[in-house]
Amino acid sequence: MKKVIIVSVILILIAQSITFGLNSDEPSTWAVEIIESLNGLKILDEDVFVKYQENVTRGEFIYISVRVYEIFINREIVIDESITFTDTNDVYALKGATVGITAGIGNGKFGYDDYLTREQLATLMIKVLMLLEMDMEEPSDEIFFDDESISDWAKESIYLARNNGIVSGVGDNRVAPQGKATKEAVLTIAYNMLKKYDGTTLILNDGEEIVIDISVNVETSIETEKTVLIMYSSET
Repeated sequence: MKKVIIVSVILILIAQSITFGLNSDEPSTWAVEIIESLNGLKILDEDVFVKYQENVTRGEFIYISVRVYEIFINREIVIDESITFTDTNDVYALKGATVGITAGIGNGKFGYDDYLTREQLATLMIKVLMLLEMDMEEPSDEIFFDDESISDWAKESIYLARNNGIVSGVGDNRVAPQGKATKEAVLTIAYNMLKKYDGTTLILNDGEEIVIDISVNVETSIETEKTVLIMYSSET
């Protein structure tokens, strides 16, 4: 009986240690400084900075990507009132559809609670840059070891993202394109995009020229020091 009790206690302790080790409210070690820096820019709501290691939904993604887009153009997107979805009236979903980031998943639905794969995430984030006609370096000839797992429609975007410092893979020269994207991966990509194009002159559709300046969102000199750090993690 004593042996059974001892074994049971050990199993409980192991289960608890696994649970604590997978605490999704804490970012992975590689993402901590990036997320702190992004939070310091004060461009995203505080409630975004939770559950970092959980799979990201299309709703969470569209909020982050639209905010990046609006920071780049230094103005709020005016929603096209002719655009509607049957499964959500979320402002950011409508803003994203207005500028063409995503039109939804078909049949009038946005798919607000659907999860994104890593290749879908890379493709959509590169689309943000393409919509703004941002300068990007062309992909090199080097490919990921799991290139055959990348969908044909996603390959250009994934290699554009890698060659422009937006993503770098999951280690061992792999990108795991069919794996689910996490919240911390989206936040890292958003930060990399903001840092890469900070100071860039952007010409809007109406001919107006603006200089992208993300530093205006930083509240303290300490946070300013953090934002000069740019890290290309092996997890994005």
